[in-house]
Amino acid sequence: MTMGLPTTGRIKKMLRGARVYALFGVASLSAWLLLLAVSPVFSRTPTLAGEFPSWRLLVCVVTACAFAVVATSSRVGQWVSSGRTHFFAIAACCGACGLFGVLIIEFSQSLALGVVSSAMTAVTLVLLCCVWTCRISSVMLRDRVLILAGGVMAGCVVYSIVALIPQPFALFVGGCLPATSIAFAFAADSADAPRGYSSQGGVSVFPFEVELASSAILFGVLFVLCGHAFPDREAQWVSAVAPGMIHVAALFVLEVIITLVMMFGSGRTNPLIAVRPSAIVVAVSLLLLPFASEIWRMGCLALAFAGFGSFMVYFVIVMGNISQERGANASQVCAWGMLLVVAGALIGEVLSVVLLAIRPIMPIDYVSALSICGLFVMVVMQWGMAKRYDLAHETREMGGHYFLDERPAEALKFQEIARHFSLSPRETEVLVMLAKGRSIPYICEALCISKSTAQTHVRHIYDKMEVSEGRQGLIDAIEQFGAQ
Repeated sequence: MTMGLPTTGRIKKMLRGARVYALFGVASLSAWLLLLAVSPVFSRTPTLAGEFPSWRLLVCVVTACAFAVVATSSRVGQWVSSGRTHFFAIAACCGACGLFGVLIIEFSQSLALGVVSSAMTAVTLVLLCCVWTCRISSVMLRDRVLILAGGVMAGCVVYSIVALIPQPFALFVGGCLPATSIAFAFAADSADAPRGYSSQGGVSVFPFEVELASSAILFGVLFVLCGHAFPDREAQWVSAVAPGMIHVAALFVLEVIITLVMMFGSGRTNPLIAVRPSAIVVAVSLLLLPFASEIWRMGCLALAFAGFGSFMVYFVIVMGNISQERGANASQVCAWGMLLVVAGALIGEVLSVVLLAIRPIMPIDYVSALSICGLFVMVVMQWGMAKRYDLAHETREMGGHYFLDERPAEALKFQEIARHFSLSPRETEVLVMLAKGRSIPYICEALCISKSTAQTHVRHIYDKMEVSEGRQGLIDAIEQFGAQ
């Protein structure tokens, strides 16, 4: 018995209305972030080469400061997540800053204007991440997985299209992606799609536990260390389109595989399935890196990048669960989570500078040290963090329940009831929800069925179990059957 496991028919029903807008909006955001990270469209200057500090490093520093402000200020967090109240201010800020931020750095070499450009880009990044985390944190886990994973895959396609457009047209198209994303956010918010939960409370304490927080920092550190593994080739890779395309193609393939396994192969929508593959892919890539030839270096780095990207998808999904369980403001939870990742990236930048500086005077091989440390720390930490099953299920706030392997006695009881009264698998799913007090509209949303279909299932359940006293009579019949 599975609860709302997506089939092809259900996915077709799920991909409509607000969900379609949300998927396109996440795709626009993902494409913009990929262009920002691994593309010469916005900047062709390596982080640790050329004039220092570089534009990407400035964006990273300002982004960390902005996320820290949102994370520690409940007023700012509520302002960002206030929906339509401040939407036009947020939309105007994202659209203008996203476009002019990349235009300024492209057509100006001034350090002062570079700081302004990085600040505008950082503000755009923070607002988009917080706005979309609020949107997807208000939906069920299954929908969140579909929107994020599908959006990232679609974003990879959009990235490939934009990266192949000649300059300066690619710069303008890429600069318009933030405005496109925020427009889809408004469309998703305006569409008639039921939401089961809304988190508006402030975050009074740090929302993450040690395992998850350490993993986010570690991924940020290793992401940057991988990017600087071959400084002699970094300038060439950053200024070319092909390396970025290879990285994004690897992310697309890995995300497709993990998403298919997560939604179809496991019998339930479980984001923890993405953790171990992501950790293993990164660890194996780092392990093979010292032994890779010139041709295969790019492949190893691309696989590592794909592992980092898959972890970020999982991380955002889990942030939605955390905001629901704690009744916390989703934008503040997002700010704390992204602050950890960006802080890890800054730590990685410092470690890169140190390792590259001492390499001429000490017998330390940068790539070998990265490979050994990354393999050991990544596998050990991620394997331990993957045991956190409380982050893998639908929250109670969204009507979730424990899965069968976590509540065997309850699962066995409903299986016996289904067998005794000859209930179909779908009727058994509906029975479980009715026993938990869920309404017909909730059942329709959870199972992607129409109201008439849900009512038919309920009527069949009542007839087969010979219940005539309504919901309470059904609960009494279930308890009486369990007592036998």
